[in-house]
Amino acid sequence: MDSPALVFADAAPHHLDAILCIERDVGPNSVIALTAGRALEEALARGHYVIVALDSGDVAGWAWFSVDGSRGGEDVAQLYRVAVAQSRRRTGIGRALVEHAQTLLAERNCTRVRAAIAADDDATRAFLGALGYAVDVVTMERPL
Repeated sequence: MDSPALVFADAAPHHLDAILCIERDVGPNSVIALTAGRALEEALARGHYVIVALDSGDVAGWAWFSVDGSRGGEDVAQLYRVAVAQSRRRTGIGRALVEHAQTLLAERNCTRVRAAIAADDDATRAFLGALGYAVDVVTMERPL
């Protein structure tokens, strides 16, 4: 499947409403929707990257990632979020966003990208697996 003709840009304040709309479509567990975008504003304040994929000027999808710093001599990045507008899913936009993020991270000398996903998120696991991601660490937790 060919990727759509997209333009990638750093997210700007005028993109926030479109990002929130995408996140509200995701469901009730989106931290971006739950915080009305404040989590995203905080991420940007911490120096994280937020990019949008624009198609004819409209936000078709977005991604959030950061460089976590050096671990054992490697600069490791964290992919926090990739989301695509509901009407545009399964068109290659998510893949294009991840590949663009990886290119930006490689240009910043990152050698590894990690993504944390929910244990029951089979769709994201399959999506990232198709892009070459593999399970590295399993984290378990319990409420206190």
